[in-house]
Amino acid sequence: MKWLSAIEPENFDLCPILLAHPHIDPWTPLELSKNFYDRIKGAKRLVVLEGCGHFPVEEPGQHQLEEAIQSMVRTQA
Repeated sequence: MKWLSAIEPENFDLCPILLAHPHIDPWTPLELSKNFYDRIKGAKRLVVLEGCGHFPVEEPGQHQLEEAIQSMVRTQA
């Protein structure tokens, strides 16, 4: 079996990436996530989950996350 080695974000284009970032996240600021996200070469989509914190299990963040995933799956099918 061939093992994949680490791929730098600038070279990553193996699959689409969805970054769903909570709007009210005191642990991980959006700017920190965007620094990495912006380096990704391939297809990507950023969704800010309004009204939720670091672990988006509360509404409306959970619904927004589900919608973003479904939308991405639909566009890739």
